[in-house]
Amino acid sequence: MNLWNNIKQLLGIKAKEVAIETAEKIVDSEIEKELQNHKKSIYVQVETDFSSMRVLDLRDLAKRSGLKGYTGLKKADLVKLLERELC
Repeated sequence: MNLWNNIKQLLGIKAKEVAIETAEKIVDSEIEKELQNHKKSIYVQVETDFSSMRVLDLRDLAKRSGLKGYTGLKKADLVKLLERELC
C-alpha cells in the first residue's frame, strides 16, 4: 500500500511539473503575441510626425510594421497609411 501511495505521489509531482512547463510555454506565447501587437505603437512613439520623414524612411517603417501594399505609394499616401495603421 505504501509503495502505491509513493507511486501516486511521484506521478502527481510529474503531472504538476508538466502542467507548470505547459503553462510557462502558454504564457511565453501570449507575451510574444502581445509584443507583436505593441510593436506598431513602439515605432510610432519614436517619431509621429510622418510628414517630416523621407519617403525611404516611411517605406522602411511600413515594412518593419508589417504593412502591405505600401511600395508604390507616394509620400502623402504613405503618410496617410501610416497614420491610419499605426496611430
